[in-house]
Amino acid sequence: MKAGAVHVEARIAARDVCLGKHIVFARTSAERREGLLGRKSLPPGHGFWLNPCEAIHTFGMAFPIDVVFLDRTLRIRSLRSALAPKRVAICLRAESTLELPAGLVQEFGIRIGDLVEIRRSR
Repeated sequence: MKAGAVHVEARIAARDVCLGKHIVFARTSAERREGLLGRKSLPPGHGFWLNPCEAIHTFGMAFPIDVVFLDRTLRIRSLRSALAPKRVAICLRAESTLELPAGLVQEFGIRIGDLVEIRRSR
């Protein structure tokens, strides 16, 4: 992840589940376009928050990811678990999207309707 990037922490507070403490906040069009492309993996605790974003692709990626689509209140509207490379995921009701390490959705029982808290990392 680039130096100077803004990092956030994402959690489901109602169940004390931390989705990641080192999530890059992609604010610009250029940051959203680059995303996770060219990386070999996504370590635990890391991720990418694309805002605004209602669709993502994994073309050019070498690993699967979990995808969490959030509405403007940060409520989960759709989930894609272990989305493989060379795929597309869309949620027209989404305002933003979290890209997380594959397996996180299943491991923590993340569900549609869960409310995510996002705050700047310390």
